[in-house]
Amino acid sequence: MNDLVTKLEVSNISCKAAVTFAEGEIESQLQALKDSDTRIIIGSFSPSVAPKVFCEAYKLGMFGEDYGWLVQGSPEDGWWMTEHHCGHHLASAAQGVILVSSYSDLIGQHQLSGLSREELSSVLSGGGYSRESYDAVWAIALALSAAQNDLDLSDFQYTRADVGRVITQELGSLRFNGLSGPVSFDGPDRVGITAFYQIQGKRLTFM
Repeated sequence: MNDLVTKLEVSNISCKAAVTFAEGEIESQLQALKDSDTRIIIGSFSPSVAPKVFCEAYKLGMFGEDYGWLVQGSPEDGWWMTEHHCGHHLASAAQGVILVSSYSDLIGQHQLSGLSREELSSVLSGGGYSRESYDAVWAIALALSAAQNDLDLSDFQYTRADVGRVITQELGSLRFNGLSGPVSFDGPDRVGITAFYQIQGKRLTFM
C-alpha cells in the first residue's frame, strides 16, 4: 500500500489521508475521510473487517455513485454476501465496489506439486492469503533447491552472508506458475497479473 501511494504521488495524484481501520474506531476513521471530502478510497483489510467498514460507510452515506471504492481481496472472500449486523444495507453499500485481486485463471491446471488447481483449492479452503502462502513456501523451496548447486546447505547458518546472497539471487531468477498466478520477483516485490472485478448485485463481474 505504501508503494502504491508513492507511485500515485509520482504520477501527480495526491493522497489526502492514510488511515488504519482499527476495531472500535471504524466510524470515526471513516468520518475523518468524509470530512476531508475524500471520494476515492483504496482499502486493504481482511474479509472479516470489510463488512464492518461498509456497514459504517452505509450509515455515513459513503457509497453509491459519489464514492469510488477499490478494495484488495479475492473473489473467494464473498464478504459482500455475508449476513452482518446491518443486514441488507451491506449489499447496498458494496454495490459498485471494485475488487483488486491476483489473476490466476491464465495459468495451467497442474501445479509444481503435481496436483490440479481444483485439488489444491479443496485443501486450501481457508481463504485469505492461503494461495499466496502456498506459493511462498514453493518459492523458498525452489530457491533452496537451486542454491544447492553452489552451496553445501548441510552447513546452513543464518549468519552466512554467502548463503543469503545466493538464495536472494535464486529468488530473483524464479519463474513458475503458482496457485495464486505467475510467480516472479522484482527485488523484494512479487510480479504478478492483477484482475479487477466489480460487485454488481451479489455477483462479481470481471472488468
